[in-house]
Amino acid sequence: MIRVAMPLLLQRLLPPSRTVAAPDITLPTALTTPSGLKCFDFRTGEGASPAFGQLVRFHYVGYTVTDEQDSLKVFDSTYWRKQPYLTKHGNGFTVQAIEEALHTMQPGGRRRVIVPALPAFTYTFDKGPLPPASNSRKQLFAAVEKSSPIVFDLELLSAFDDKFDRGDYD
Repeated sequence: MIRVAMPLLLQRLLPPSRTVAAPDITLPTALTTPSGLKCFDFRTGEGASPAFGQLVRFHYVGYTVTDEQDSLKVFDSTYWRKQPYLTKHGNGFTVQAIEEALHTMQPGGRRRVIVPALPAFTYTFDKGPLPPASNSRKQLFAAVEKSSPIVFDLELLSAFDDKFDRGDYD
């Protein structure tokens, strides 16, 4: 049995400062990438996975593990802002763990991504999407400094070609 936070849909309804107790639920089998990311698919989407250079639109909820190690605390969510995140896939301006997880998703899919707590883990968190609130950024960077795991719930809304090729932007 793996302990996880409430499902994403319930998480949207909670106020930002709320810590969520972790109920016991059984997760699907984890996909572990060569870099050590653990991905749990809650829903697979339909269509083609995003290709490098395409624009991707997705929602995310970012969590840090509380000091008690038994619950997750939300540090940022695009659902709070009611605006999905838009970026060019593979441009290097997004958290590498999110890029890696999105690369194998399909539009409409939902996935939980656990970035392991390794001191030498190569993922950087100084690139977008960064939480707009300074307290949320402090919470994220404090977790990275403590070598705590970071958890993201992702929902890939769409992947499409950049018809105007506006360059690498974020």
